[in-house]
Amino acid sequence: MVLPFTGLSNPSGVAVNGNGYVFVTDTGNNRVVELPTSGSQTVLGFSSLNAPSGVALDQTVVFVGDATTTRELWANTPSYTKTSPPWQTVTSTEFVGPFSGLQTPRGLIDGGNWVYVVDSGNNRVLKWHGGNTPDVVPFTGLNSPDGIALTQNNSDVWVADTGNNRVLRLQTFNQPAPVQTVLPFTGLTSPHGVALDPNPHPDGPVLFVADTGNNRVLKLTINDTTHTATQSILPFAGLNKPTGVTTDGTGNLYVVDNGNNRVLKLDKAFAAQ
Repeated sequence: MVLPFTGLSNPSGVAVNGNGYVFVTDTGNNRVVELPTSGSQTVLGFSSLNAPSGVALDQTVVFVGDATTTRELWANTPSYTKTSPPWQTVTSTEFVGPFSGLQTPRGLIDGGNWVYVVDSGNNRVLKWHGGNTPDVVPFTGLNSPDGIALTQNNSDVWVADTGNNRVLRLQTFNQPAPVQTVLPFTGLTSPHGVALDPNPHPDGPVLFVADTGNNRVLKLTINDTTHTATQSILPFAGLNKPTGVTTDGTGNLYVVDNGNNRVLKLDKAFAAQ
């Protein structure tokens, strides 16, 4: 299903809220567009965007990674911030996040009181929660990373390691140190977006990846008991440089078809096959 966005130019990131509203970074037009479940799209009131890339949501906030100006923006104030927030006010409802030294920020995600940012140009992932200084998530060997996903309790962080043509899983709750794993995809070329199926699976997580260089979206079904995984190709037709991917609360999958300037939705019944 092609979603009824109009006028998109090189879109990149996508997010969906609990009401089914779809948000897309319309990168070529330097804007963020919101599409409700019924009615027409609207342009969010961010100012002076320059190549926005990632987009993420919490209950009241829209977060945007502004890649060229190396900053993170959000509309409205997160409920969990401190009384003296370490950000700069842009307008009465727009703020620059407390991430200094960013280079080409890409994927970002709200992890329930934590905000994670893929600092692609610096080959790292940052996370922030109300303090003055973000923490570095302990991935190793990243090369131009892009998309990011989280398990529900933030125990695992998943990142598309684009420059290395791989996807990594960091199990942060492992002791005495987090464990990084290269997922057993085959044939990846320049992967970008990653997303997890929100539906529970008895054996392990299910991950979706935009395999951008091969114009396809892959699904990896992981069995954490047997330490095996099965890769499959999802039934999207005519993709041209897919980038962002996300799921909604019921498991429908959304894909930004960058080269065709459109956003596609795959029903959960097909995504689950």
